[in-house]
Amino acid sequence: MVRRSPPPLAALTLLMLVSAPSLRAEAPPLLPLASARALADEISGELAKRNLELIARQHRMRGSRGFAEAAGFVAAELRRYGLAEVEVVEIPADGETFYGTQRSRRPWDADFAELWEMRRNESGRRGAAVDPCSSVGELGRGAAVAGAG
Repeated sequence: MVRRSPPPLAALTLLMLVSAPSLRAEAPPLLPLASARALADEISGELAKRNLELIARQHRMRGSRGFAEAAGFVAAELRRYGLAEVEVVEIPADGETFYGTQRSRRPWDADFAELWEMRRNESGRRGAAVDPCSSVGELGRGAAVAGAG
């Protein structure tokens, strides 16, 4: 039985390069190449992350102060980016107005919140509260109020 040796590395590499599809990047299908390059030069992942972090910190229940602050921030950034006609549309969030089949929710702004950690006693029932945590002002917007459960 005669053993055949594998082809030399150079020949294998040449074969792969010839049979591989084009290695250059294709032009974007929906934009002219000049527009795609201009966008790539302007888009910033860091800026997008900063904007998202600011918006995510807000309590964004419709009609709340945090929602208004986030909407104002987005509008200001769009104007800063050069958009001339930016408008924040305000619609009632009064708990009475219906949008389709859904009643609008009332705005909810927390100015103070307490979160109590409850420990279970030996019988499995909730015992006394330990370590009350209070938040006032800005921190209160992200805190939860837990009732007896």
